[in-house]
Amino acid sequence: MKALTALATRLDNAANPIVVKELRQAVQGRFVSGLLFFFLIVQLLTLGSFVLFSEHVTTNFESGRDAFNFLLGILLGTCIFFLPAYVGLRLAAERSGSNPDLLFVSTLTPRQIIMGKSVASLILVLLIYSTCMPFMAFTYLLRGIDLPSIFILLAMCFLAIAVGLHLAIFAACIPCGRGSRFLNALLTFGALVALFSSTLGAATGMIQSGVGSWINSTEFWAGAVSLVVLAAGAVGLLVILSLAMIMPPSANRIMPLRIYLTAVWLIVAVLAWYWAGQTGDVEFLESWLVGSVILSGAGVLGSVSERDSHGPRLARSIPRNPLLRTGSFLFFTGAASGILWALLVAIVSFLPFWAFTGCLPATVRRPPDPDLLFGAFVFSCYCFAYALTASVIKRAFLRDSVLVPYASTIALLLVVGGSILPVLIGYFINYQSWYGHDFFSYWLLGNPFAVLFSKPEYIRDAAVFAGGWAIVALAVNVPWLLGQVTAFRPAVPLPPATPPEIVTPAHA
Repeated sequence: MKALTALATRLDNAANPIVVKELRQAVQGRFVSGLLFFFLIVQLLTLGSFVLFSEHVTTNFESGRDAFNFLLGILLGTCIFFLPAYVGLRLAAERSGSNPDLLFVSTLTPRQIIMGKSVASLILVLLIYSTCMPFMAFTYLLRGIDLPSIFILLAMCFLAIAVGLHLAIFAACIPCGRGSRFLNALLTFGALVALFSSTLGAATGMIQSGVGSWINSTEFWAGAVSLVVLAAGAVGLLVILSLAMIMPPSANRIMPLRIYLTAVWLIVAVLAWYWAGQTGDVEFLESWLVGSVILSGAGVLGSVSERDSHGPRLARSIPRNPLLRTGSFLFFTGAASGILWALLVAIVSFLPFWAFTGCLPATVRRPPDPDLLFGAFVFSCYCFAYALTASVIKRAFLRDSVLVPYASTIALLLVVGGSILPVLIGYFINYQSWYGHDFFSYWLLGNPFAVLFSKPEYIRDAAVFAGGWAIVALAVNVPWLLGQVTAFRPAVPLPPATPPEIVTPAHA
């Protein structure tokens, strides 16, 4: 009995207090209970209408499928729109200065806060699922759908709902003002609408094709594993981003994000090479390359707004071992480390395609598309050229300015200016060359997205322009990068303070 009591006490102490708090408030509030009663009433009315008032329920072999589609749309819409709004608004209110929550002045770590919100929201989804699943399984008796299809689609919708919930949590963690908060909510709502429509469309198509009959095929399990990995990767990325948003600025909050992205990048690379060898299709490798270009471009554009020096708290965590210190530099918070990390990702991504093409699996039916490789390389050069130019502008003109954290915004403004201004200037100078080769060769050279739809001769000109610009910008930044690498040293601990010497008077 003492062992059971000790085990219960240990489990009680291990429980996340945020989960307990959120679930207690959800059960005691009216939102969750009202939502459950709403689902019960809607499902009873829906199935009752199908059974009692449908004239063709005994002859129509699609009535069960139609009823399931209706119930699935209600379940998916409620869990993707209302639950994320409930979770996100509560977290945003707790982070606001006018209504601070106790958890932000307690000893709870950012990981406990985010994981508590995540687990509590997923438990609410399971609670709603427990209310809906008996009614949705009942549609099997109305014919037109099988039980494996029902459970497969419910599992797929659960993955989409989990992504939507964590997207709302991440949006609530972003520190911003009122105007930016409205824009943030609008963008999040648009992303949830896209997630809802794509998931419901995919579910409807899978019902029509009878997904339950694919369960014994290799293609089904390959697609299912890929979907689970994709959803888990998206959820993990949103959790890491949420942690970075609520960690104090003095902390090393970029390190978990870079480690996670590097691990996912390597895992996807291994899976892409494996599936290329199994299927003989090089599209998996090409998709990985495109994702790597996007990752390195976003990484270098986001890194230029990071700090150039480490504070005492962060410097104390730098490893003293030279080997560990060299490897950890790429993952520490800092503009130089982020630029070098993105550059390394880009180089390693292109290297297997150009230097080791013979190492591709022997079963691959065709080599990688050279136009895709060349276009991706040019686009990557544009990203580094704009980001490194913004880094030079930040150090030259904004060293002591409050605009230093907005260096990434400056890089994006350079992209917009380089894409639009030359086009406008070229059109007003000589509008007759709008569709000519001269126009594409000269006035679109600042647009990094022009390589996606332009002619091969333009891409060659863009490669010379972007490659030369990137090399010059990198050469200008090399002294600063070397200085940052040299200055990456652990802080020297201060000697212990000696107590003041007590002088005894002579007459004593």
